[in-house]
Amino acid sequence: MGFSDDPLKYGVISTLSPNRTGITAALTDFLFRNGANLLGSYAVKQGTTYSASLYFCARASAMQRIQEALVRDLAEFSPRFAESGPPEEATTPHAYELSIYAFDRAGIVKQTSELLGRTDVDIVAAAGCQYSAPEVAVPLYVVQMRVHARDEASVRRVSEDLERMADQNGWSLVFERADQKNASHTPASLPVPPRSAVAFGVRGLC
Repeated sequence: MGFSDDPLKYGVISTLSPNRTGITAALTDFLFRNGANLLGSYAVKQGTTYSASLYFCARASAMQRIQEALVRDLAEFSPRFAESGPPEEATTPHAYELSIYAFDRAGIVKQTSELLGRTDVDIVAAAGCQYSAPEVAVPLYVVQMRVHARDEASVRRVSEDLERMADQNGWSLVFERADQKNASHTPASLPVPPRSAVAFGVRGLC
């Protein structure tokens, strides 16, 4: 069978299970044994729970084997499979990174994602985490997103809306082109910017 008769397919496996040592090893071993090539992954422990997402490609024949063996071999991790497509181009003319630094309260991510949706901006990667701020009573919450805007007009509109939202809520934010990202930047308006927040980035998590 030639490659033309066995085309390349793409898929994503996601898992959610109690945390234990060796989960990532088990998932990647499963893909390797079944002829898949891992293209991207993300995994995180939250409390006592471990979740993972693995993006991979395999020939159609191998992809069929993977789907058939998934629940049998990885039942412990409650796996789910979804078909996907090939990777997007690494760069896009309107790729931006958004960082929000705020004293924690409910609704920060909700409000931000709703604003982006209203301006037709696509969130392609997102991460967030709470950090303790010993100097004040309220912890700091940091949100970072990589987004794709439709055009320059959309970029201008969302930039203005984000600035207005930040002013109304007392947040500090950075919205800049992905290829101009400066990982060492920390907004000066924050009274207690933790060092860990400076290195916290979407690129490091995806």
